Amino acid sequence: MTADLAPVLRGRKALPALRYAYAEPAALDYDRFAFTPDAGRAFLHQRFSLSETKSWTGRKVLTTLMTPRAAPLRHDLDPAAHDMSLFGRCDADLRAHLSAQGLPVYRFHDALREAFRLGLIYRVAASGEGKTYYGVPQLVRTAFSLKTPSRD
Repeated sequence: MTADLAPVLRGRKALPALRYAYAEPAALDYDRFAFTPDAGRAFLHQRFSLSETKSWTGRKVLTTLMTPRAAPLRHDLDPAAHDMSLFGRCDADLRAHLSAQGLPVYRFHDALREAFRLGLIYRVAASGEGKTYYGVPQLVRTAFSLKTPSRD
């Protein structure tokens, strides 16, 4: 191989990575097949230490994310056509809510990662706003009788 062809070949190999890096993220991020009722019940009773003195159960973590509506999981969401705040709570809302209670956000995010891995929550990206919303699917709400808490 000649030296003048090497940058061209390297550039061709980099194209898929560049396309992926600049691609518009999917509006809805949810693993439909990760949810199992047994793992969900275990998560609801698990205690998450959010500070030196406070811990929340998985149920409280999920009810913190509850909004009156769940995102429709059967089809893709169009961020331009929907108000994404209907389907979940964004990081800024969560940060304000947790800070008011003296809780660090990073510990709450550890619980969110676990819930997402188990298929108990979804993430909705509103790329126009630059925000990510976290919500609880209708399947999980129904399976565990989760109710939307009243907000002040």
